[in-house]
Amino acid sequence: MDIDWSKAPAWAKTVIASRDALSQLYWFECHIGQGRCQSLTGGPVSTADNKPPSNWTVMSSRPTKPEWVDGLPPEGTECEALFMHGATTKWRKCEVLRLSDNGRECAVYVPELNRLGWCNTFRPIQTPEQRQQEELQKLVWDKWGFGAHQVADAILQWMKDNNLTEK
Repeated sequence: MDIDWSKAPAWAKTVIASRDALSQLYWFECHIGQGRCQSLTGGPVSTADNKPPSNWTVMSSRPTKPEWVDGLPPEGTECEALFMHGATTKWRKCEVLRLSDNGRECAVYVPELNRLGWCNTFRPIQTPEQRQQEELQKLVWDKWGFGAHQVADAILQWMKDNNLTEK
């Protein structure tokens, strides 16, 4: 079944149909239970109960974001890419659009730059704490060189222990 999930309400998790009329499809809020429903052709939002035994059957589920464990991220993944723009290379949030035919890089969209590009170095989106640690490690490295990660980690731990971290 080919469902255009871009037209679905944000709350819709599945598409259901009545067992009596499989051609009449509805957006539905959950897989099993009571929730909002609305015809795919529009109309008012109402409620339906899909608890067994039920007259409803799930026809399709909203696609989930792909999991990324190792190597290049799969299409649809939101992550960070080491992206060169002009003379600046830095980590930027992106969405992976497709993998190259040779499997060595990915086409990405970088919202910050409103630009498409090809990248081959990716990482998960960093938390604010990870960004703070990375900035401190770079600062220590630029100033003293070797041992930057250990010094930065020690400083961050001391700041955390003394409630001096950013809120």
